Formats: sequence, structure tokens, C-alpha cells
Amino acid sequence: MEMNLKNSTFNVHFDMFSTGMSTSADHLLCETFRYALKDYLLLLEKGYPQKLVLKMVGDRYSLTGIQRVMLYRGVTIRMNNYGRGYKLTTEDMIADQVIHVDALNVLITVASYLSGQVVFVSTDKLLRDASGVHGKIIKDQLLLRALELSLSYLSYQKPGEVRFYVDRQVNQAGWIQDTISRQLEQKEADCSSVLCENVDALLSAVTAGIIATSDSDIIDRARVPVFDLPYHILKNSYHPDFIDLRLLSS
Repeated sequence: MEMNLKNSTFNVHFDMFSTGMSTSADHLLCETFRYALKDYLLLLEKGYPQKLVLKMVGDRYSLTGIQRVMLYRGVTIRMNNYGRGYKLTTEDMIADQVIHVDALNVLITVASYLSGQVVFVSTDKLLRDASGVHGKIIKDQLLLRALELSLSYLSYQKPGEVRFYVDRQVNQAGWIQDTISRQLEQKEADCSSVLCENVDALLSAVTAGIIATSDSDIIDRARVPVFDLPYHILKNSYHPDFIDLRLLSS
């Protein structure tokens, strides 16, 4: 079974990224991409619109689809890097805390890694995927495995409470929420899941605990610390050597 996540809220338009999809790290991080990243960042810093800059730079350097997604989702101006990095909290700070989990954001990133897609550390220190699966299709067995890994990791870290938030506007949101709820019933920890009309607005308004998301808009508006849950889940389970765009942008 496959789960279609395409809808008006989560459908990120990747039409401009429809060129080749090589996933070789050496190919992705070739010299051409390094030049493209620096030009892209320079134009963003000058205030040019992001999508226009992406089109210009992507076409100039004949970037592949994944390379364009990596720029779009993984490179931002220094002010954003500083602001988001300042809000990031560490693994040793989540014990006994209430963890507010942006469920689909976290699970899709983990599932992307499990499916062999490219995941990378962005210039703002957050782990993101370049699969373009947001707004497309994800197999439910990958989602389930991602959920198992998430719950296992959180159980080990012993937070005070974990709340998973699922956006009601996503197709099959009810199935996703029910699946999470069934898994949570098997855990001794204080965990819950809830369907929300607008996860972004809800998490942005949280005033206590820690938010687990890599959504830039949520992080920029967040009033509490942010935890990069997918990064720590995958590091704990598989010890991957992630592509790190920070090394290319300095």
C-alpha cells in the first residue's frame, strides 16, 4: 500500500526540479554544485526572490533535480542560519520535557532515508531530505518503520510527554493518526496523537516544552527550543555520514 500525501497544504511544487535524479554524493557535490551554491547564497543575501534565484542558478549550472531541491530546502541566508541554530537544543536537554512532534515532517524525513533518498544537513543545521516526497507518495511500510524508530528513540531518551500532531488536511490523515495512536498504546511512556486543522500555527504558538520539526516557518516563529529529531533518530540507529551543506557555504 502507498499513501498519497498530495493536497493543497503539503503539495510543494517541484516541477522546476524535474531534471535527472542521480543520488551519487560525489556527483551531487561536484565542483559545479559548489559554485552554484555560492552564487545562490550570494543572490539570496542580496534579497532576490528565492524561486527566481533557484531558476537562474539551476539553469546556469545545469543542476539536476536533487541538486535544485538541496539548494531550495537546504540553503538560506546567514541571518536565518543564526536564528534557527540559536533555537536548536541538544539531546541531553529533552529528558522530562514535553516534546511536540510535527509528525509528518519527522516521519517523512526518516522514511526518505530508509528508502535510500538523499538526506543532508542544511546550512541552518537542520536535517532535511531531497526526495521531493513532500506532497507526493510515501509507502506506508516506510512510514511505520519511521514511526517505530521514532518511538524507540524517544522511549530511550525519557521525555516527560510526547505529543504527535497530524495535519487534518493531509490525505489519509485519519489513517495516519490512527496508526500512530495504535503504536502509542503499546508504549508505557506518556504519548498522544491528535489531528489538527493547522499544525504550523499550533506548533508556532507552543509556549512550553520542545518542538521537533525541521519546518523553517515553524522554527522561525517558534517560542520554545527546537529539536532535530530525525537527525538524532538516524544517527542513533544507523550512524550515517550525512552530506553537510555548511561545509560548502563557508
